[in-house]
Amino acid sequence: MDFYAVAAVLSFIIMSTLQIGLILAYFFGGEAFGKTIKFRIKHYPRISVVIPVYNEGEMIKETINSVMHADYPKEKLEIIVVDDASFDEKTKRILDEYKRRGIKVFHHKKNQGAAGAKNTGIRHAKGEYVITVDSDTVLRRDTVKKLLQETECGNFDAISGAVKIYKPKNMVERVQYLEYNLIVFLRRILHLLDSVHVTPGALSIYRKKSLDDVGGFERLSITEDQEVAFKMQKNGYKVGSTMDAVAYTKPPNTVYSLVKQRVRWVSGGLWNRINHAELINPLKYGNFSFYGFFFDIIFMLPLLLFFLTMLKIATDQSHWFDRVGVEVFALSFDWISVSFVMATIFLYLFSLYQIVFIEERTKKNTENIKFYDYIVFLCTYGFLWFIVWILSLYKVFIKREYRWGTR
Repeated sequence: MDFYAVAAVLSFIIMSTLQIGLILAYFFGGEAFGKTIKFRIKHYPRISVVIPVYNEGEMIKETINSVMHADYPKEKLEIIVVDDASFDEKTKRILDEYKRRGIKVFHHKKNQGAAGAKNTGIRHAKGEYVITVDSDTVLRRDTVKKLLQETECGNFDAISGAVKIYKPKNMVERVQYLEYNLIVFLRRILHLLDSVHVTPGALSIYRKKSLDDVGGFERLSITEDQEVAFKMQKNGYKVGSTMDAVAYTKPPNTVYSLVKQRVRWVSGGLWNRINHAELINPLKYGNFSFYGFFFDIIFMLPLLLFFLTMLKIATDQSHWFDRVGVEVFALSFDWISVSFVMATIFLYLFSLYQIVFIEERTKKNTENIKFYDYIVFLCTYGFLWFIVWILSLYKVFIKREYRWGTR
């Protein structure tokens, strides 16, 4: 057995073991996984909703209006909008209108990024809790209340919300609609394992004291919503996830913009792991050392190895280049390759189940989602992430882009 085969087998065994752990957490989590929080709110604490804005235009109206119409006592809900040096006159004009209506609006003279804008809002926040909402995101009326219920019921310091796609139109957006359902499901499994590794900027709630204690958001990280979750886990704070507090966010609508966004996610995630490598300590950090820290890799490494295996099989066949016809498809599969194929098929089927589960759980019609969208998703999702990971690994370890200093 050559070096490639040994490396493939070891990687497959390690990743499969971790994946099986996630699957078992779901099946044996049972009621704990799917239950809806029935916690009765006895008092309504003051909550500050921080919305960072940069050249958002008309969309910011829907975002702010959705927060203003939240099913939560108005006198207890503080809305803070931070304009991160927008040069779009429409954005400025809209924010001026809301400022006259009592919304707190702060302006940066120089662009400080999403993390800097959030930190400005947090500094001015008077609430016991802080909710972060992206400026292209719309909340359901019950979202604020459900975030608070989950947080107080489980005594969490941070809870990530269930983010879904806002009014999907073209194929790229519809595929992401399905993907986001998958993400919500998997993050809930991590919730059971105390391993939630990201509190998405689109919708998350924090106890302000806990957020202040870890220093807020890291301005030098390009995925600050993951980095802050790493810091909270490292400092012993309790981070969870909910499937019931729902928000809808505006996604990239072209393949190019989608790949660009995901390369930023993966590249930023890799640097977060490099800078917080001390979290790989199961005696101190428990499940998080395995599942939270390596979550993205757990799912992407088998896909990466799958595509590399297919490439190796193709290039190893002498008749591949010598013949044209049916023989081209007569590729011989060894047991390693068959294992990869079977594992990938199982993960795809389980992913399909997760997507449907969240769709039913959130009680929202799939709108424009058709049967062929599921087919396109299952056929392209792995390949897309294969490309994203190759580009991200190149940027981080070859070009060393996006690097930020350790503390």
